[in-house]
Amino acid sequence: MPRPQSILLTVLVMIFAAALSVGCAGTKRQVILIEQGEPVQLAESVKALVFISRDGSRIRSDSKVTIPAGWWALPDPGDGEPSP
Repeated sequence: MPRPQSILLTVLVMIFAAALSVGCAGTKRQVILIEQGEPVQLAESVKALVFISRDGSRIRSDSKVTIPAGWWALPDPGDGEPSP
């Protein structure tokens, strides 16, 4: 006949294994494809180089700027090519 400690240990290991498998399955990431040209809202802050408009032309920033979570990123309304 098995000892009570052995049964308890087996039950605890089974509970831990079940909890671990459920927890890992719950953190699975999904890839969602967004149609080209659709606006998106940033879920977290990002650092990126940006274009600024100056005297009718677009100028690329010298360093990365932080764009805060919650801001919207929109498609380029023009041809997508930056001005020289």
